[in-house]
Amino acid sequence: MIPFRLVDARSAAHAVALLVEHGPAAQLIAAGGDLLDLLKEGVVARLQPSVLVNLATAGDLAGVSRVGPTLRLGAMTTLADVAANADVQLAAPMLVEAISRVASPQLRNMTTVAGNLLQRSRCLHFRHPAIDCFKKGGRGCPAAASDVPLSRSLFAAGPCRAVHPSDLVPVLAALDAEMEIVGPAGVRTVPIDGLYAEAERMPAREAAIGNDEVVVAIALRAGMPRSQVFEKLTVRGANDFALASVAVALDVQDDVVSDCRIVLGGVALRPMRCIDSETLVVGRTRHAIAPGSVADAALRGAKVPAAVRTLVSRALARALGAPA
Repeated sequence: MIPFRLVDARSAAHAVALLVEHGPAAQLIAAGGDLLDLLKEGVVARLQPSVLVNLATAGDLAGVSRVGPTLRLGAMTTLADVAANADVQLAAPMLVEAISRVASPQLRNMTTVAGNLLQRSRCLHFRHPAIDCFKKGGRGCPAAASDVPLSRSLFAAGPCRAVHPSDLVPVLAALDAEMEIVGPAGVRTVPIDGLYAEAERMPAREAAIGNDEVVVAIALRAGMPRSQVFEKLTVRGANDFALASVAVALDVQDDVVSDCRIVLGGVALRPMRCIDSETLVVGRTRHAIAPGSVADAALRGAKVPAAVRTLVSRALARALGAPA
């Protein structure tokens, strides 16, 4: 692994100043699980930072708080601390459900919110130091023709066909969460759903965040959907990345669905919101909705195993309060 110098950031603003000062030589580090693997394995040839800016020392980046009606999850808050927070449990139970399926208790005690959202693809082609691909500066995408799990997107788009491994991304997209980002120009806010919109076309990253910007927090709006469900398909029962996942968020008034979000994870390099399938749900009574038909609409045009259809159907059935 290449040598580097670790510099402690006192705050988010200080971290930005350090990134500006050191330019391309600097790289942010949170818990470090993903970054250190990439450095040790020599996966990304252009990723050779001589300065690592340590965010663990930036006190203003950790913790869960309320600002008016908004619930803010600090970027450096661990997943375990998020799941243990009473406000999160009440407002976003499927976020807690998703966190419970992330890796292991040991890793949940170390992994940060922003670290989970900004981890790089687990595509085996991208992770292999001897294989060239678009995300490492090449032109082709070996994952496009792969049948290896965690490598091939089920929804073809752009020059990269890998998938994003985060379990939190589809959940936060379904909850209309926003990411607060600070940079030299100040603070900006980006919807999670739009943050990864160009993920397949950006070689150096998946999220649209500049080299001199720092994630501050995730903001959850007031009035979270009352019915929330997260489902995840894996090979093993624990400590495994998703072969596919789905987040469903519903509002039901007088037995009629007034709002619906269905977002797929683990099937593309960005969260896949299923707008066509949502239209089959909104405005209908709960018992008039056929989860299997909605699942078919969500996966139309994608080459998916039957288990993924069952996953979506089961999640919607749970959200509607119907038998799984």
